[in-house]
Amino acid sequence: MLKLLCKIGLHKWENYGNQVQIFWKEPGVIWGLETRCSVVYEKRKCLRCGVRFKRKFAPNPDGTLSCIGWETDKEPEK
Repeated sequence: MLKLLCKIGLHKWENYGNQVQIFWKEPGVIWGLETRCSVVYEKRKCLRCGVRFKRKFAPNPDGTLSCIGWETDKEPEK
């Protein structure tokens, strides 16, 4: 039953790995573009089916990092 939930995209994620601070810009109502930041984990794993992903990062022009998506984590689990 629980793996059925994963098949329809309702995974139960656990975040782990190193913490990384990412930055992005969002349109603001009054002042134009607003820079936002957040601290996120590098990787995540579904506690039901075991699928693992790691974040893909891209450098911003000012030297900070931005997250651009997820890719499958093929490294062996420790």
